[in-house]
Amino acid sequence: MVEKIAELLGVLFIKIDMSSTTLAKLQGEQKSGQVKQGKQDLEELVGKLALEIVRSGVSNPLVFFDEANLNANNMASYMKFLLQASPVLNVPSCNIKIPLNRINLIFASNDVVKDAALAQRFPIITFQALTEDQKIAAASEKFSVIIERIKTQHGDEFAGKVQNVFDH
Repeated sequence: MVEKIAELLGVLFIKIDMSSTTLAKLQGEQKSGQVKQGKQDLEELVGKLALEIVRSGVSNPLVFFDEANLNANNMASYMKFLLQASPVLNVPSCNIKIPLNRINLIFASNDVVKDAALAQRFPIITFQALTEDQKIAAASEKFSVIIERIKTQHGDEFAGKVQNVFDH
C-alpha cells in the first residue's frame, strides 16, 4: 500500500529490506552465516540510498525500511546516522548534499520499538496484540487523517484515488 501511495503522489519509493540476508548482499560478505555489522554496513546502506535518490533526481523520496525488527539492536545506530548533527546527507563520491528533512522514513516492524530516543522523535503506530479487525480499524483511522491532508493539498479527486488504493 505504501508503494501505491508513493506512486500516486509522484514521489520516489525506495524499499529497503533490513533482513540479515539483504544486509549481507549490501555489504558483499558473510562470515559463518552471520552478517558483519557496524559502521561499514550503515555507510553502505545509506550510500546506496543516497545514490538511488541522486539517480532519480527526486528530492522528497519515501523510504520504507521493511523487516526493521530483525535489526532492532541496530535501529538506534541507523537513526543516529540519519539524524546526525548535520541536516544534510553528504555524498562525497557524487559531490552532493541531500537535505535529510526532505526524506520521508517509514520503518515496518513486528516488534514494539523500545528505544526511547526513537520513540520520542518519531510518531509510532503499534499493533501489538491486536486482532485483525482492530488493526484495520486503527490503520483506517490514521489513514483518514492522511486522506484529509491530501484533500487539502491535492483536491478531492486525487484523495479519492488514494482512498481507492486503501480500499483494495
